[in-house]
Amino acid sequence: FVDGPQQQVNLSIYNLLGQHVQTLFRGQQGPGQYSIMWYGRDKSGVSVASGIYFVHMTTSAGEVQTKKVMLLR
Repeated sequence: FVDGPQQQVNLSIYNLLGQHVQTLFRGQQGPGQYSIMWYGRDKSGVSVASGIYFVHMTTSAGEVQTKKVMLLR
């Protein structure tokens, strides 16, 4: 998001079955552009298999974005 007040942001990874794999970020964030790295691990720290995953972002302002990513090992 690029404008408006500070918002609650949730950024998570899901697998093709829709199962939650990892929460990358959950917290307050001001407007701007940010980057974050996912190292291909689940919430227990275990490496996940190569394949297609979805990065899902929601904000307290109601913005929702989902992007497809491919993890190759």
